[in-house]
Amino acid sequence: MTQKPGISQRLSELTAPTGEEPILDVSYPAPRLKIAPWQAIVAAIAAIVAVLLWLALSSPKSDGQLPPIEAAQAPEISTVTSEEALPAEVVVSVVGAVEQQGILILPQGARIADALEVSGLAPDADIVSINHAQLLVDGEQIYVSRIGEEPPAQVEAGEDGGARGSNSSKINLNSATAAELTQLPGVGEVTAESIVSHRDTVGSFTSVEQLLDISGIGPAKFEKLQDLVTV
Repeated sequence: MTQKPGISQRLSELTAPTGEEPILDVSYPAPRLKIAPWQAIVAAIAAIVAVLLWLALSSPKSDGQLPPIEAAQAPEISTVTSEEALPAEVVVSVVGAVEQQGILILPQGARIADALEVSGLAPDADIVSINHAQLLVDGEQIYVSRIGEEPPAQVEAGEDGGARGSNSSKINLNSATAAELTQLPGVGEVTAESIVSHRDTVGSFTSVEQLLDISGIGPAKFEKLQDLVTV
């Protein structure tokens, strides 16, 4: 009895090469072009040179001359000396508790002490209410109160007893002390001392606008002060 071949033997026979199988035609891509590092550097330099040449040729040409510049003229500054701005003398009125009431003509820069020395103080004069170091202002009135006396209703008594008329609600720049000036908005001790120093060195204020000459007072602060002060 003939034995049938097994499954494994049959598979071996079917898969065994016969030499007649078709050969696969496989095509491989051609190798890529290789660039050496030095070639890449040379190419980059050539590209940069080409760009620079293009920029140089495309930029507008100039004749190398700059446009003329007109010289600016400096503004004329007018100066006013203290002799031109202030009178050589001041005329004041001294009334109240003095030996000689009346009009006095004193040199510019004189102080209340000078006026009282000429007029003479009465024995009952209230000298505590008077600022003897205050500079005199042309046209002012010095009222010297008596001890225990209330100042007249039409006169607002300051340290110098000077009459202030219709401007009694305002602070007089020429008679106010540094302490009184600090009551103004935005005026501290330093600014108040600067106002007093300006008054003592330059002379009495002739207009409220002269506050702008004081260090620390600019246009904004002056706008707040101009209606609160007088000269």
